[in-house]
Amino acid sequence: MKPPGSGLPGTLAPAAKFTDFSILGVPCALAANITLAVPFDSSVSALAPSFTLCAGATCDKPSGSIQNFSNPVTYTVTSSDLLLTTVYTVTAVVQPDPATVLVGHWVSGAPNLTDSSGFTAAGTHDGAAAGSNAAALAYNPDDVPRSFGGSSLDLRAGNVAVLISNSSTADGAYASTFDGSISNQCTIAFWAKGVPDIWVPWVSKKGEDGVGWQVRRHAGDSNACFTIRGINNEDGTSSGTNINDPTPTWHHFAGVWDRTTGTRTMYVDGVVSSVEKNVSGQTMSLSPDRHLMLGARQKNVDTTYDGYFPGLLYDVRIYKQALFANQVQTVMTTSTTVQAPEAKIRSFGLPGLPAVIVNPNISWTLPIGTNATALAPTFTLTAGATCSPVSGTPRNFTTPQTYTVTSSDSLATTTYTVAVITGTDFNDGTLQGWHNRVWDASAGAWVDLDPNVITMPSTINGGAIQPPSADDYLFKSVDGMVQPNGGQNDNHLNTVWLRSPQFYLTATGDLTAQMAKGMAIGAAPSDDMSVPYAAISDGGWKGVALRRVSDGVFVLTKPRTTIGDAMVTVTFTAAELAPYVGTACTLDLINSSRGGWGWLTMDNVIIPSSATPPVAPDPFTAWITTHYPALSDKSSGGDPDHDGLSNQQEFAFGLDPSSATSLNPITAPLNKTTGMFTYTRRDPAVSGLTYTVMTSTNLSTWVTDAGASASQTVVATHGDVQTVTVTLSGAPLSAPKLFVRVKAQ
Repeated sequence: MKPPGSGLPGTLAPAAKFTDFSILGVPCALAANITLAVPFDSSVSALAPSFTLCAGATCDKPSGSIQNFSNPVTYTVTSSDLLLTTVYTVTAVVQPDPATVLVGHWVSGAPNLTDSSGFTAAGTHDGAAAGSNAAALAYNPDDVPRSFGGSSLDLRAGNVAVLISNSSTADGAYASTFDGSISNQCTIAFWAKGVPDIWVPWVSKKGEDGVGWQVRRHAGDSNACFTIRGINNEDGTSSGTNINDPTPTWHHFAGVWDRTTGTRTMYVDGVVSSVEKNVSGQTMSLSPDRHLMLGARQKNVDTTYDGYFPGLLYDVRIYKQALFANQVQTVMTTSTTVQAPEAKIRSFGLPGLPAVIVNPNISWTLPIGTNATALAPTFTLTAGATCSPVSGTPRNFTTPQTYTVTSSDSLATTTYTVAVITGTDFNDGTLQGWHNRVWDASAGAWVDLDPNVITMPSTINGGAIQPPSADDYLFKSVDGMVQPNGGQNDNHLNTVWLRSPQFYLTATGDLTAQMAKGMAIGAAPSDDMSVPYAAISDGGWKGVALRRVSDGVFVLTKPRTTIGDAMVTVTFTAAELAPYVGTACTLDLINSSRGGWGWLTMDNVIIPSSATPPVAPDPFTAWITTHYPALSDKSSGGDPDHDGLSNQQEFAFGLDPSSATSLNPITAPLNKTTGMFTYTRRDPAVSGLTYTVMTSTNLSTWVTDAGASASQTVVATHGDVQTVTVTLSGAPLSAPKLFVRVKAQ
């Protein structure tokens, strides 16, 4: 006879067990006595834990059923063969108020490094600037998350971080606040703007060489991770929420650790990014001899640092408790610094295309080829502020546009100037609309491949790059930059040539590009036809060229002038570009040199351009904005000098819209005998207007005097204002009454 509960050979015997038990998505440690940890302020009278059972087992209470945990609740599990039962006693324990277990809190708006948690005596865990560039630590009042107030911690100068005092045994007043007291449970929460380099932390307590912890970027991947040394799978997963934004964006991060359940959770922007479940009870390996660091990692006991984060941090918090999801969201959305009435734009752009704000200037980088004539960016403002124009208003960004923000108390205004530039960062793994150029041997000419194509089509040269070689290649995008696609980097026989989409230069700044690897040896090509299809051994050219589309001439060229792996920026200055503003152009990356350091890479191209030709302002707008920029009302129908004439009328007849005494263009009244009068007008070649002479005997019916209109004589010129003499037809005039007017349209 088989013993009770035994099964067939090779199969698991029926059991009466939970395989998982959780509340609010948080797993509990499994034992005969199970503790349900629930958030502060939770009611335990109606909780609905969920669970899973071993194969075939049943429970006297359904998973997800609501139970009253004011007293412990028992769950009886019975095996599939009904021979075994297990009784679990489940007790609900309300966790402490997170405010009472906040053990560290920095840079939540005030421009200082004071620990504001109140957990330890004042000054115990204040921060101090650290690193080889410590003097460059700064605070940024113009860039904080969402509608929060105050300033962020600005580490963008590089090689600068914050060291938290008394967090290392090397300190005379060391306290184990960030070692032993958080080893069982903790939450590391903060806002950050910018993506660290490979394995670089935002916040760390060593976290290398088998000890400590750090919240950081996972390898070179696009997700964050919570590294804890001493447990299984220390770094966690390589997948999760993408935080590798093309343009730096604020994200909220929270790493949560619970030793009891062996659970480590990474939240990004209040949402679970990844969950790692380890064996319950595994212990964090502490690092008491290293300092807690914001924006870097203490490498050695002798206070050397590495892993600097060159970005912004805000509202850094450490709790000695594993926060629940709703509590993480509360931390993320609750500002500890009330935002004073300010007139500021906090964010600006379109989805996936945020602008960079450096008060009061906004630089907005868009893909090359963007039509900037009717963009409708959206933006957020400081609390209660208003803006003219409103968010989402279509505007023509072929020229810089202004936005005027007024604070909620109407005491402050800020006028922002937004300039659009176009560029390419190649971070999405494509050439972003650029196209390779190849030599077509049958046509004896260069031809463009389709945008983003990185392999030779069989329809050209049978798919062979010319001249043919196993070392030939085209350009492609890899690791966020333009690099060779296949072949041997140095010994390609072909000239490698990449061309941007067409654009029209605008007068909004410099054109820049970064290049690395080999350098130019020979002279720059002068036009399309002067680029050799066969690379020259140790004698060709490497660089970027600004090409005029109309004739294929390279109007400006910038060579790669050094050898090495470091990216070096070349700049076409605004002054150099000025003669070509409004001209259709392309930017060409050319490598016609082979041999040692025969390859070339490129990244981060910025071009002040538009996809359409710049539209010149109409003559009236150009006149009034150029000559009268301070007018309170520059509209065509406006009358800021209150003389009864509109701005348009004053423009047409050469008057001054800022002076109430400049209101009569008639310089010599009508002479009845000669039929002549004199008036002033804006030169028609400038104004674009036609001036027609009309007469009436009753002010009701007006008749065009075609002869007088056609024979107007310019007798004087002052700038673009003409003095004109008119002779009416039929002089001398015989009508008892005659009225004359000049119509400008």
